[in-house]
Amino acid sequence: MMETLFVEKNDFQQYLPVNASLELKLIQSHLWQAQQLHLLPILGNKLLNLLLLANDEVAYQAAFEAIIAQNTAITDENNSNPEATPIPLIPLIPTHAQMLLLMPYAKLPLAHLGFERYIPIAQLDISSSGIRLNVSEGKKTAFGWQINDLEKSCRASGFLGLETSLQFLYENKEVYNWHQSEAYLQARQCFVSSAAELQTFFALNIVYPRLTYLKIAGIMLRTEQRIKQVTCIPLFAEIKQQHLQGNISPENAALLEYIKPAIALLAMSRALLESSVTLDDTGISLFNNNNSQTVKVQQPAELERLDSVKKELEQEGESYLTQLDNFLQKNAETYPLYKDSPCFADRQTLRFEQDPTKHVHLF
Repeated sequence: MMETLFVEKNDFQQYLPVNASLELKLIQSHLWQAQQLHLLPILGNKLLNLLLLANDEVAYQAAFEAIIAQNTAITDENNSNPEATPIPLIPLIPTHAQMLLLMPYAKLPLAHLGFERYIPIAQLDISSSGIRLNVSEGKKTAFGWQINDLEKSCRASGFLGLETSLQFLYENKEVYNWHQSEAYLQARQCFVSSAAELQTFFALNIVYPRLTYLKIAGIMLRTEQRIKQVTCIPLFAEIKQQHLQGNISPENAALLEYIKPAIALLAMSRALLESSVTLDDTGISLFNNNNSQTVKVQQPAELERLDSVKKELEQEGESYLTQLDNFLQKNAETYPLYKDSPCFADRQTLRFEQDPTKHVHLF
């Protein structure tokens, strides 16, 4: 059963002003796809299932009270056997009222991204006799550019909604036990942890920040190897662990002032090549979707026009790596994991070899 957060059409219409004649069952499969593709990675299985359960207040409250009853029984059992190993309590789930606060943050992006997936077939009549355009007397089919604009609007609103829901979860991670989920660790895996943060490193306007972030997240993780070359693994591992826990020490926070922009700039320079092209059985092409066109068009990739921007981003990113290296060299006493690493020793050896006043001449 493809269960989604939307049960009633009136509820769906609060987030997307569709005509009352639209039947919710027509788009449920598209909503489910969007729910699995976009919401599940952010919420995680447990929190998404709790949201689905929260559509039925009676069932949710019963589940909530059942956990309380189980914990009461566990507490009594532990008290009656003080010598035995205590039985751990079952973590409480959020209250139904708390789930209702989260619900709009999940439903808004789901409505828009689910409907975006429905748009391509919305005007089609598919039957055993073939595929036809679904028109009726007195109603004119929308122009291609209008349909494209609607798709873009749904996509933009949907991904903005995802970013907003992510921010809400960061701010309330203990309330929803989100910080103990795999989804939280996945969201925090990059040092630059959100689309909003990514945007701060660039003057250019990122049209779909969340979508762009998802596309370059893998590149940012690869770029972290460059950071390891400067800090060495022990210090890098410490910073990464603190970042995942959301508890950065002041000393390591100073290093992140160089690490984050370095990763963002170097990853984006690489993304200009990797994310602007598509690869399929016909070859490599640059995707182009212009509002003035009635159809989506692909054309041969013109990678040379990206080269100047790529080089500028790369140079700026490398500059931050150099600043990170210099900062660590000057403050090695503050970072014992770095001072005891090969990175520091190698840099000291290099400085000695390059300093003409330190040379020893044997005769």
